[in-house]
Amino acid sequence: DGAAGLSFDKNGNAPVVANDADFTIYESISIVSDCNGELAFYTDGVKVYDASHTLMFNGTGLLGPQENNSNPGAGGSSPNGVLIVGDPSDTTKYYIFTVGETISGGSNGWRYHTVDLSQIGNGSASAPLGEVTSKNNIIYGRVAEGQSAVSNECGDSLWIVAHTYGSDTLLSLPITQSSGVGSVVKTKIGPVLGPGNGCRGSSDFSPNGDKYAMGYLWSNTSGGGHILDFDFSTGLFSNILLMPGTGQGVYGVEFSFDGLSVYLGRWSLGKIDHYNIGTNTLTNVYTGGGIIGDLEKAPDGKIYVGKDKGVTYLGVINSPDVSSGTLSLSLIHISEPTRRTPISYAVFCLKK
Repeated sequence: DGAAGLSFDKNGNAPVVANDADFTIYESISIVSDCNGELAFYTDGVKVYDASHTLMFNGTGLLGPQENNSNPGAGGSSPNGVLIVGDPSDTTKYYIFTVGETISGGSNGWRYHTVDLSQIGNGSASAPLGEVTSKNNIIYGRVAEGQSAVSNECGDSLWIVAHTYGSDTLLSLPITQSSGVGSVVKTKIGPVLGPGNGCRGSSDFSPNGDKYAMGYLWSNTSGGGHILDFDFSTGLFSNILLMPGTGQGVYGVEFSFDGLSVYLGRWSLGKIDHYNIGTNTLTNVYTGGGIIGDLEKAPDGKIYVGKDKGVTYLGVINSPDVSSGTLSLSLIHISEPTRRTPISYAVFCLKK
């Protein structure tokens, strides 16, 4: 039993099943590959595994989502509990960002950890496999269970964004090539996320980085999905807008490739909705039942959809851009019936 996923190539061929990950996970997994598409390392926010699927040197004890891996879904976890980004000053170094689960009372907060792939680790001098070089650096206390990243066009600076728990504040953390990790910038702008499922949901930046969308299963304000403008030069947000008709139950959030729309996974409602930014309208594009988890753009121009624990398939939105004129959802089955697909995953890699 373990996790399964998909492997993509540069030539546009259909993805193939990758079933060699060495753990089982319910929510939160982040993976990095090198410029040739070969696996570099991956993590669930608690343990880090190198390209040989072995625990990375110093790769345990991360205070991340606190998932109970022996019984996925039984312990606390986070929809976007772990996120990997490249260090803009060094192509061999990475940051891992984690947010602890909050629904069950977790207090690990928002933290970062560092990985250096030039270190030998479990490899050799000629083929190093990397080491975790620092762990559990605190950024902020208790936060909601989503986080996202955005970089500028040239890749020399980026922002990591999270949301406070129990208040209406977005937190933006800068990382630059010249200064490394900076100080948190705060924007006090609704909604209030928390308690309980009010802190649970994903978020995403538009491809050009000027808009940000976030969802949540429940809140003490109406609706479950908002979109905001983002100023990359300052890290501040403005012009918050409730996506009409979203109601409660928004878990997965993903912009289309052209940035003209947002897809919303509706968790236990078993639906996927399509929000058109230009017309400010919401349309249901899938009602197939079952749990709808996180959504993620892939190199093949499609958006993949996490399903509930225990299933052996992913959903796929084949033509997600508004300009394509086609909105369809099909299923892609994982061939190993004993391996499960994670309900939530993160893919963000800077200039690697």
